[in-house]
Order: sequence, then structure tokens, then C-alpha cells
Amino acid sequence: MLGSISNESFQEFLQHFESPEEDLQRIDSQLRRLKSDRKKSIANVSSQDGEEMRRYLNDTEAKIDQLRQAQAELNFFLKSENLDQNDQTFTMILKQKTLIKQIEFFDDIFALAKDSQLLLKESKKQLENLDFLQSYNTLKEISEILRKLGDNIETGSKQQLIETNHRKDFLATVTKLESSLTLAKEEFLYSLILIFKKRIYFNDEDAGDDSRRKNPIQTFHFDFLSTMQSKQFESYLNCILLHRNDFEIYLNNIFLYLTTDFIRPILIGSKTFTLIECDQNQTIRLESIESDELDGEDRKLEEIFQRIQKFIATIINLFTLNKTIDNYDAWSQLIGEIWSESLFETIIHSYYEKNIPKNESELPKFLESFCYARQIESYFKSIGSITNEKSYFDKYCENITENFSSLLCEEFLIRMKTILVQPQNSYVSDEILQNFSLKERIKFSSCQCSDYMIEVKKLIEEMSALLENSSTNLGPLLIETIHLVCELFITIAPYRSRALIEIDCKQNAIFHNNCLLFGHLIECLVLKHKPKLDSLYELVPTVRNIASQIFLNQMKFQEQTFANFIRNDTFQGALEQIANEIPQTELRISSQSHYEFRQGLNDCLKHLNHLHNSFNDVLSKKIHQKAMSTILKIILNQFIETILSLNDITSLGSSHLFNEIDYFSKEFKLFLIDSEDVIFKWMQLNEINQLFKSSLFEILNRWAEGQGILATYVPADQVRHLIRALFQNNERRATVLAKIK
Repeated sequence: MLGSISNESFQEFLQHFESPEEDLQRIDSQLRRLKSDRKKSIANVSSQDGEEMRRYLNDTEAKIDQLRQAQAELNFFLKSENLDQNDQTFTMILKQKTLIKQIEFFDDIFALAKDSQLLLKESKKQLENLDFLQSYNTLKEISEILRKLGDNIETGSKQQLIETNHRKDFLATVTKLESSLTLAKEEFLYSLILIFKKRIYFNDEDAGDDSRRKNPIQTFHFDFLSTMQSKQFESYLNCILLHRNDFEIYLNNIFLYLTTDFIRPILIGSKTFTLIECDQNQTIRLESIESDELDGEDRKLEEIFQRIQKFIATIINLFTLNKTIDNYDAWSQLIGEIWSESLFETIIHSYYEKNIPKNESELPKFLESFCYARQIESYFKSIGSITNEKSYFDKYCENITENFSSLLCEEFLIRMKTILVQPQNSYVSDEILQNFSLKERIKFSSCQCSDYMIEVKKLIEEMSALLENSSTNLGPLLIETIHLVCELFITIAPYRSRALIEIDCKQNAIFHNNCLLFGHLIECLVLKHKPKLDSLYELVPTVRNIASQIFLNQMKFQEQTFANFIRNDTFQGALEQIANEIPQTELRISSQSHYEFRQGLNDCLKHLNHLHNSFNDVLSKKIHQKAMSTILKIILNQFIETILSLNDITSLGSSHLFNEIDYFSKEFKLFLIDSEDVIFKWMQLNEINQLFKSSLFEILNRWAEGQGILATYVPADQVRHLIRALFQNNERRATVLAKIK
């Protein structure tokens, strides 16, 4: 039957049976399903009349016969001789359909790529024409096209419309277009930021001839409208909202400068601002100038916050074209989010914390003044800038007791740091402790201290007065602050003055007195507030040890200084030449050696005089006497050791040495103090000097069998050493040495 089938019939047949084997299986399954349905239908029509049942069965049998006939025709077709020819025709048709799909696929790909390139150029042109929002939307449209392009390539690859190598080429093209899009977006964002920086900025301008403007005028420029129309500016603002994360840092900086350069000066009452609109270039400037209106009694709190509210309204109107832009709500909310918190913090830190009372009893009245700050917060809420239900200032007021205690103690610490770095001038301690309110167990000895100790005393008295009537919140924090103040002195004072302490003996002595006075102040504070400050008493020995150690280091430094005078090579060489001098020989020394020796003695005496003048009236009488006693003993010990180091002294040399030592002893006598040790050493030097002009007989008489004046001040071994250096070895010298025991 199908052996003579026409081409038209074959094409129509192919429309129904694109896969003959699958259609045979489908037909067979339909036959089985129809048989099953027939059985069910018979059961379902058992209650119907006979005529309807016969009609239904006949229809079913007819359908079955049709399917059987179709199955037979399909089997005959599959066994026909034209099957191969028909299969080739079918394959050709499928290839043709695939080719058509490929052509359509390539057309779509090229069209999308071309559209993206044209839109990139259009976006750039729109940006040049300051149509910012349209340019942004165009870039967004390009992004969507490239996404669709990538999806189409992946779909075509799955449908085998493109080969693998062609797929790679298409994907490379998409990657290039995406790179161009990324670059265009970066250029778009860069243009937005560049315009922002050029049109919003701060600078200082010359005050000119205006007498009110002694300092440069701080100016805020906001001149977008000089280069763009209002619609273009609104489009620009919309793009900033869309790129909010990228502009947040720049907006934060702008509002930080506005707060610092305009709001803060208004709060402290030193400046106000004026709004100037320049018609010529449509530039808007805000000038911060010196204010005469806020001086004295006219500086009322209400006026200050009215100026601040006016300033805030001016800024918001600048950014929103006097509230005419469509996205006014979004912009006012953005400004509030960025500006409100830092603004409120500045109001608290620059005004309220600067004017916080020093007494807890004045806090209720202080809290009433926050009503003006809340007006600023209410203004932000009225324009939708902030949506916080709880007031920022209410949170601060709820913790005012803790804030008051923290600020007060922080102020004490800051004051202490400031005091310790001030220039140092000296005052007598009696002046510093004049009208001292704390109880003194022992009266502090009169001495010179640095002037900053006056401020330290006032600070300690203030803390003592507050601690006496402090609340449960302030008390423990104030005790801790007092400990920290003491730690600051212990840490900062020696470090800051270390250079002067090590070199300048007067400053060293003054710092020593400062430490002792500070320890005295702490001790008085502890005595007044026992037992609260018992732990503070442990710092008193620490402070006094610092004073002792610093002064002891100075004494060691002075010991080395005198050693450099007396034990240097020049002084020692001159001493040996004088001791070995012989008349009428080549050992007759020149006046240069005498000059160098005398110069060394004079340098020692001059430095001693410098120390005496530095310590006199600076140290207390007791400490001054002890310090000078130490220094005088150091000098005498070093000088005596130097003299005793001579092993051979000629008669002429002994004569010259006697004159030099006699000169030194008489000058040194001017610095003697009432100290047994110093007098003893001075007498020892004089007795040694007497040996240089005494004979062996006179030496033996002065020794007086260990009971004479020589035996009192000079040990026997030193006397024997000098006898050996002064006299030649003979029986007579041996006899005298034997008697010196």
C-alpha cells in the first residue's frame, strides 16, 4: 500500500512520525490501553440501556481497527525498497532545519554584540552631556544584554548549534565586551567623584579690609549649578544615591569638615557663618568668620543652637535644591545617617562636656540645658533624616552620673599631663604651700621647687575636696584617678627632665625637691582620707626613692667631674714634674708645668663654687649640708690620693708642692661646712702639706709617739710613705720610720 506513496504524502507522514520505531511502540501501547478501557467501559455501562452500549462498543471497535490499519501500513513502509531513499531525504531535511537554526542563532549573537557596542558609545555621550542617570541606566541595560548574550551562547552550545572552537571565540568576545563595560562603569564612577571633588570643597580666603575678619575666611564651596542645570544636578544626585557605598567616604569627610570648621566654632562661640550666593557663576559659599555677636552675655545657649539649626537647614537645602528634588526623602535620610551621629557627638564634646559642672549638686540644672540640643535632633526627625525612637541625648543624660565622674577624672589626668610638660621655673616651697588646706604631719622644709608644683598642689586639693563629699559612683573612680595621677608623676616627670637632671646640677636639685614635695602632698592626702587612701601610702617611698636616686646619680656625675680635673694626664704630669724638680739641672721645670698644675686646682675650685651656688638656697638646709659634705669629701679624697701617689719628691719639688697645696687649702677653706668628716679630711690635707717643709725631727715631734696632731689625722702608713718619698735612705730615716707606728 505504501510502496507507491507520493512525496507529498511522505512529507505529511513525516510530520506525524519523525521516529518510526518509537511510533510503533506508541501505537502498540495505545492498543493495549484501548482494550483495557473497553473492558472498563463495559463494566461502566452495565447499568445503561442496550442501545447506548452497542453504540459505544462500535465506536471503540472502529478506533481499534483504525490503529491496526495504521500499524500494518507502517510495517509495510518499513519493509519497502524506498526506505533508504526516504531516510536520506529525512536526514537532509533535518540538516536544513539545523542550518536555519544556526543562522538565526548567529544573527541573534551578532545583533546583541552590536547593540552592546552601540550602547557603550551612547552611554559615554550621555555622560558628556551630563545626563548622568540616563548614562547609568544605559550601562545597566548593557549589563543585561551581555548576560543574555552569555546565556544564548551556552544554550546554543548545548543544542550543538556551534562548535567548540567557535564557542570559545564567542565567549572571548563576551569577555572583551564585559571588560569594556567594567571600564565604562569605572569611568562613570570616576567622573562622578571628580565632579564631586571639584564642586564641593573648602578653602581659606584673605580677609581683605574687613576689620571683623582678622583671620582667613573659611569658605565652603557648593557650585554644581555653575556647570549644570537643575535637572542634570538632580540626575547627578540620583547617581550618587545609586553609588552610595562608593561616595560614603567623601560624604563623611565633607560633613566632618562642616562639623569641625563651622559647627564647633559656633558651639564655642568664636565664629558664626554667612551664606553668600554669587549670581555671576551661581556659586554658593559658606563663610566662617569671627563673631562679635556671641561675646559676653549675648552668648546665650538658645542663640547658639538656633544658629546651628539654621546651618543644618542651609546644608540640606544645598543638597536638595531647597527640597525640590524628587529624591528629597532619600537624600535627607542619607544626610541624617552620615551627619547626625558625629554632629551630636560634637555638640556633647565641644559644648556640654566643656561646660559640665564640677559639683554633682549642679547636675540637675545642667540636664535642663539639653532641651536645646533635643531641638536639633527633633529637626532631623521632622525632615526624615533620622528614625531612631530613642533620643541620642536622652541616652547621654541617662548615664550623666557615670559620664560626669568619667569626665571629671579624665580632666584631672589631662591636667596632670599638661602640668608636667610645662616650662620649669623655680619657686620657694613656702610660697607653694601657702594656704595649704591639707593637714601636715611634719612641716615641709623650705626649698626651691618648680612652679608647676603649684598647679599640682591645687589639683590634689581639688581631688581631696571632691573625695570628701563624693557619691558612691564618683568615690571609687576618684580614688583610682588619684592613684593614676601619682603614677603619671612617677612616670613622666623623670623622663621629661632626664637631660637637665643629668647635666644641670641646679635642675637636678630642683627635681629632687619636686619629688620630695610631691611625696609630702601624697602623705597629707592619705592622712586626711584614712582609710580610703591607705593603699596610696605605698607610693610615698617610691617617690622619695626616685628623688634620692636622681640626686645620687648627680653626685656620681660630680665625682667623675672632679676626677677629670685632678686625675687627668695633664694635671698628673705637671704634678710629677714639680715633685721631681732639681735646681741648676735639666730637670728644672718651666713655668708651664706650674701653670698647668695651678690651672687644674683652679678648675676644681671653680666647679666647686658653681655647685655651691647651684645648691645654695635651692636645697633645704639639711640636704644642702649633706650634699656639700659629700662633694667636699670627694674632692679631698681624690686630691690626697693623688699626692700620696708620688714616690719620689725632691727638696725643691716639696717646696713648690707646699706652696700649691697651701693655696688650695686656703681657697678650699671658704667652702667648709660644719661637718666632722669634712673638717677631718681638710686637716688631713694640711698635715700632709706640713710634711713637705718639715725635717725628720719635726715630723717625729708632730707624731709624738702616736699622740700628736699628725697621728690624729694621718695614718702611720701614709706618713711612712711620704718620709720615704721626701728623704734619702739612711740610718736617720730608718730610725724615724721605726718610730712611726
